[in-house]
Amino acid sequence: MNILCATGIYPPEIGGPATFARMIKKELPARGHQVRVVTYADARVSEEGVTSILRALPWGVRHTVYFFAVARHAFWADTIIALDPTVAGFSAIWVARLFRKKFALRVGGDYAWEQGMQRFGVNVLLDDFLAKTWSLPVELLRSVQKHVAFHARVVIVQSAYLASVVERWGIAKENIEIVPNAVSLPPLPERHAARASLGFADECVVVSVGRLVPWKGFATLIEATRDFPMTLVVIGDGPDRKALEKQAEGHRNIQFTGALSKDKLAQYLAAGDIFALNTGYEGFSHQIIEAMAAGLAVATTESGGNKEVVKDGENALAVPLDDVAAWSAALGRLAKDVTLRERLGKEARLTAAQYTSEKTLDAFEKILHSL
Repeated sequence: MNILCATGIYPPEIGGPATFARMIKKELPARGHQVRVVTYADARVSEEGVTSILRALPWGVRHTVYFFAVARHAFWADTIIALDPTVAGFSAIWVARLFRKKFALRVGGDYAWEQGMQRFGVNVLLDDFLAKTWSLPVELLRSVQKHVAFHARVVIVQSAYLASVVERWGIAKENIEIVPNAVSLPPLPERHAARASLGFADECVVVSVGRLVPWKGFATLIEATRDFPMTLVVIGDGPDRKALEKQAEGHRNIQFTGALSKDKLAQYLAAGDIFALNTGYEGFSHQIIEAMAAGLAVATTESGGNKEVVKDGENALAVPLDDVAAWSAALGRLAKDVTLRERLGKEARLTAAQYTSEKTLDAFEKILHSL
């Protein structure tokens, strides 16, 4: 089968769609399929079979160029899969309909809500957002993602929570398939070597990874660690970075790394003691499973899809969202109790071992054959 994958991001960028696109492009040929990718990018991706459309092109122009790139490869494709319902999905669904190609959609979140939070004055979390009507720009984005999802033969999601979100878009339950993310880390460096190379001495190192956006709750982590003898490493970039850096002024033990490659991220995970994610929304968190696979003690919320992975006191600590006192207590407990960290880390590895590329590809390939 010839598969055309339309995505908004692709490695070296990080994120669920990028990871999934790289996985199917790399792994599906061994199963008798060929994969081509069309993606937006900040710089040309020099990889065979990947067509990159530069984000530096003017608005409207880049979308038109993207549409025609998808259309050009559609002559070759048997099936088109979009990895988001708007940025890539809008072009992909119209090309699929124009060329009468089978079309599948993979949804990793609610784009209208995310853009509403960042640009259009939405100030509630996703569950409350879904129950209300919003401004015209937000409702237009909602219409686009619902249109793309409605016309897909199947909508693939990563968790039961995301399935419930897509159902609330009006998509029939029988048209939704749950395929959890696969997690694969590059080989982790030896812990002491990783700590030495990153300049960590004997202090407890707390690692947090994600886009620097309001619902990721980094401001709470900054406050929760301010009075502790621990180093907080914030990995990622986004619109809140300047505000967070300003908040952290005078906090001598905080580092902002910006976005990192997978290899560099693995170095920080190898060097860390605790992984903390104070998030108000997760469809299915790659970051949490990667931290678990690295054997870190995890502290996070039970927001969204997290509750399907996190078992409080067994493989992680569940902490209330944006509760500075609760976060201080949880991180302080983990910093002091090495035995607890080791026990949670051991159980976390067992949890992460369930999310293999083989299982994900088996489920995805089954869906492809059923289209």
